[in-house]
Amino acid sequence: MTLDRPLHEPTILIADDLPANLKLLEVILKADGYRVVCAASGPEARQLAALKQPDLIMLDIMMPGEDGFQTCAQLKQSPLTADIPVIFVSSVNDTESKVKGLSIGGVDYITKPYAAAEVLVRTRLHLNLKMAYQALVEIQSQKLMQLQAAQQAMLARPDDLPEAAFDVRYTPMQEAGGDFYDVIQISQGIFGYFVADISGHDLGASFLTAALKALISQNARPCHTPIQIMRMLNQVLFTIMRDGQHLTGCY
Repeated sequence: MTLDRPLHEPTILIADDLPANLKLLEVILKADGYRVVCAASGPEARQLAALKQPDLIMLDIMMPGEDGFQTCAQLKQSPLTADIPVIFVSSVNDTESKVKGLSIGGVDYITKPYAAAEVLVRTRLHLNLKMAYQALVEIQSQKLMQLQAAQQAMLARPDDLPEAAFDVRYTPMQEAGGDFYDVIQISQGIFGYFVADISGHDLGASFLTAALKALISQNARPCHTPIQIMRMLNQVLFTIMRDGQHLTGCY
């Protein structure tokens, strides 16, 4: 029994003004199962990178007009290509050039003449690093979405408390943060309305909203005036907020 799985051939963009160099790298990479796109200049490489979205770019430095350093710098400035790893492949092997290439965004530097084994090992290394980074970003994105959903679920909805006669438009600055409101039924026909903004607009602020909701629910009672409730919140939050963090609230 065989399982049909979609093939994923990583795409590698090669940029070099010499056809012989392009052909040599193309043969090496294709023999190892990679899809190869070739460019004969820096501007062409940038255009193809934005269009094809390769998994990796191999970039020569000594090209007429726009050299590899300039090409890399512009690739890193564009949101379409900024995250594509760039390996410099060049006959220029002085330390200053290597440092410059890495400092403007390159992830590696292969000097000519190179061995096929070295090219393939470095290619696999950076493709694996990119895949691991993308997997980490995906995991963090999923966790952030779960946190956002949990935070949104804490917020009171007009349909939940029709007698409270309120409406709301909630548009957080980020996926999760410190913007918070709540509507609490204190007794028959009496409701408490609370709106707050925790400084920071980060994940730390979002975690405090859960504590804030619990504090409001526990203390919003007919026997407590709004001033007493706010004083209680202030005393409790003062003990758990980190230095420099604050809350602005209205009840």
